Amino acid sequence: MRKRGYTLIELLVSVAIFVGLLVIAIATFARSTAAINSTADLREKSQALRRVVDGISNDWRYLYLKNTNSRPDSFRLSGEADDFYGFALPATSNDLYLVLRYPNESKLVVKHYQIAQVAGRSSITLDEARGCVIDPSTRLLTDGRGNACVGSGAQDLLPSRWALDSTGLLNQPFTGQKAAPNKVGYLKLNLTLKASELGTTSCTTLAAGTCYGVVTSFTQGLE
Repeated sequence: MRKRGYTLIELLVSVAIFVGLLVIAIATFARSTAAINSTADLREKSQALRRVVDGISNDWRYLYLKNTNSRPDSFRLSGEADDFYGFALPATSNDLYLVLRYPNESKLVVKHYQIAQVAGRSSITLDEARGCVIDPSTRLLTDGRGNACVGSGAQDLLPSRWALDSTGLLNQPFTGQKAAPNKVGYLKLNLTLKASELGTTSCTTLAAGTCYGVVTSFTQGLE
């Protein structure tokens, strides 16, 4: 008895079914890989930005507000007419100054956070100066010998693959109200991170999950 083989039509149908299943499998794998990469990128962005916010939050605990007599103690920045307590937000720049005094230390630490251009991208830098004092006559921060208290150089706080979104800069990354005797001061952070390769593209025009933003506030009062 002669055995019947597969017809050409049957073979073509089988190949078409196999190809269809293969295409579905490849598409599913590609979507899964894209989702995994997107999740990993979002996690890295959140970690990078959270490190910055956590650093400022930790500094906030050591703001220098009162002298050894427990009286409110102010300072001034060069070129600024206002007195500041603990922190300063110059009106004409994207800068944040925190004046700290750590436990069991008599001299002050000045931390200068700044939104700056680093290697062609917007980032946040930190310059730290130690051994500072407030000159009693001028209220300026000095090294105790009449010289300005300056740091050793600004350090980039973000990995090079990440940049701050320009929209965040327009909304002012550092805002707040200065502290004063019998008046609560506050600092508000508004920072949004994206991939450096996106250049000047605003996060408002990008797909959800492409950027990661943090908005948080800190308060400080003087009695």
